[in-house]
Amino acid sequence: NGEESRAAAGAGWAFLRYAADRAIPAGDQAPFWRALGSSTLTGRANLEAALPDELPGYLRDFAGALYADDAPGLGSVETWLRLPSWNFRSLFAGVGGYPLVTTPLVDGTADTRSYAAGGGTAWLVARVDENEVGEFSFDLGGAPADDFEVMLIALP
Repeated sequence: NGEESRAAAGAGWAFLRYAADRAIPAGDQAPFWRALGSSTLTGRANLEAALPDELPGYLRDFAGALYADDAPGLGSVETWLRLPSWNFRSLFAGVGGYPLVTTPLVDGTADTRSYAAGGGTAWLVARVDENEVGEFSFDLGGAPADDFEVMLIALP
């Protein structure tokens, strides 16, 4: 439908902006954009040819950056967890707030998720008190472990 296509186009644009900023953090990004626009390749193959590193890493790190960039209380983060061209939290503050949905994890309570082939992203938030140990376990339900990645971002 129209809403889903606009959302997908916006997410695609945001990812490409992130990829350009990460691939060429300072300087002329025109060759990157030109490579994407003038290639005979399309889709994933086109992106993989234009990026200096593996596409899955960019996608994973982009998901982390969506949460970590400009997060209140997080302070300075690694460059690969930044979205330097835009401050989405500030931008969305004027239209009802940042739309990233997080799910708080509750001690001793299971959180079950299912994803279609190709994957997905969830932003789960857990609190572990200072000098305490947090433990997470994952049941992949028979899915190959190579298809599963976790990123932990420690908040102060």
